[in-house]
Amino acid sequence: MGVLDDLGNALDALPVAWRRDEEGGFIEWERVDVGTMRAYESRTLDGSVELRAHLTPAQAVSFAMGEDEAADDYELEDGRIVAFTMGGVRYVRDDKDSDTDDVYAHLAHALARDYTELFYVNLDTDEFIEFHTDHERGVLVERRRAAGFFENCRREARLSVHPEDQDAFARAMSRESLTEALSHGRVFQMTYRKVADGRTFYVQLNASRMGNDAHIAILSVSDIDELVMKRRAEERIREERIVYARLQALTGNFIAVYVVDPATDRYHEFSATDDIVRTFTLAKEGERFFETSREASRHHVHPADLSRFLTVFTKANVMAKIEHGGIFTLGYRLLLDDGPIHVQMKAAIVEEDEGPRLVVGLNDVDAQVRQEEEVERRLAQAQSQASVDALTGVKNRYAYLNVESRMDSQIVQHCIAPFAIVMLDINDLKMVNDTAGHQAGDRYLRNACKAICETFKHSPVFRVGGDEFVVIAQGRDYASLDERLSDMNERNAEALRSGGVVIAYGVGKYDGDSCVSTVFERADQSMYENKCRQKAMSCGQD
Repeated sequence: MGVLDDLGNALDALPVAWRRDEEGGFIEWERVDVGTMRAYESRTLDGSVELRAHLTPAQAVSFAMGEDEAADDYELEDGRIVAFTMGGVRYVRDDKDSDTDDVYAHLAHALARDYTELFYVNLDTDEFIEFHTDHERGVLVERRRAAGFFENCRREARLSVHPEDQDAFARAMSRESLTEALSHGRVFQMTYRKVADGRTFYVQLNASRMGNDAHIAILSVSDIDELVMKRRAEERIREERIVYARLQALTGNFIAVYVVDPATDRYHEFSATDDIVRTFTLAKEGERFFETSREASRHHVHPADLSRFLTVFTKANVMAKIEHGGIFTLGYRLLLDDGPIHVQMKAAIVEEDEGPRLVVGLNDVDAQVRQEEEVERRLAQAQSQASVDALTGVKNRYAYLNVESRMDSQIVQHCIAPFAIVMLDINDLKMVNDTAGHQAGDRYLRNACKAICETFKHSPVFRVGGDEFVVIAQGRDYASLDERLSDMNERNAEALRSGGVVIAYGVGKYDGDSCVSTVFERADQSMYENKCRQKAMSCGQD
């Protein structure tokens, strides 16, 4: 690899501070990974072309100091140079901001999971830096630096925004519109559809200004397609329920109506169907309406509903409900010759010429109740489908977030069972997609998911990213966690020998943490370290 002529100047702009022991001077440079070797990278922009140079540790020291010769010696700690000697002068790393840097790195790592794209835009100069999520490492990495952000947005609208959303996207993403939308510290949000690889999906764009620099805007794009589809399915079912309820209100099917004198309990029945006349055994008119109805109910109300009917259907309770709310209602099942049907009793006071009358209607709501039961079943099915990953059949990211929220509540209430989070990442998925196609990549993912499910047979498995899975190990799998991980190690060793699917994993055990996410972060870090070790082993075998 070539070394840039202006490498010394480029290194001076990089964000790792050093101090000189005696004179307090500073040099700056940045560490990167090149293959399996630890090296150091300088980056500079030559017009619109990004130039890179990779250096050994000694070369990095030499060029950063502007010297022609390499460092006399240097000390490494965890793969980083922490001190070196050049020209008889010793330099040591200045770690005063390392804690803050680690916090920022962890925050960026966590946020990267939710964004497919991120832009750092200078609204005055139209220059921007574009980042994307590196699924191998789960972090945001820089993709490019360029000028012409808003022209890039117009090109994006033509190429990858759904035709029906292109005009709205183009209007919103002009310099004038975005500047106005972000004025006075406001946050701008927009939902639209993107088209990529023949697939149309919903994304959400969020934009806000940098708090300390009003000329800089941060724009992020998140894939929210699963969430939108879930909400639409639920809304569609709710709309069907409302429409059906309105139709029932307009076409109520009363099978019997009783008019009762509340002072004497004398009643008169009319509009009863023949089935009701034969089955319910109340006379067309008579005395003691409430007593007679309760006696008849012992023979004609479904046994599972009888106790509730007798408790609720008393004169005192009916009149109290009407006085308080204007109407009394009671649903139950009535036994007819053809079998039970769902009915609803409604009662209200009506003022007539002869005085107040209690009007009691018995409405056949069997079809409505069964429809509602079907709607509830479909709603539950829709919610279940919205929580399942279509490719692998395991639970998806939204299902995991729901479980995580429920477990957080259990932690607060001090009733959480012991658990561990196992984070898993499928190695080489991108290579399979690039070399063998996406169908082969899908089979690769399904095979990996099958191996995970077979290893953790008694724990829920979630696909939380393109090649990332999470297992919440509790109960039997938690008690035998070491055995499960040993099985995974044996399987990976065989896969390395035979060219099968290798799965990196990491474990975080709950240890009195305040929330599940801290356990997840430990598992994620452990997984990344395991993935690095696996790559090193793979290169060693090569």
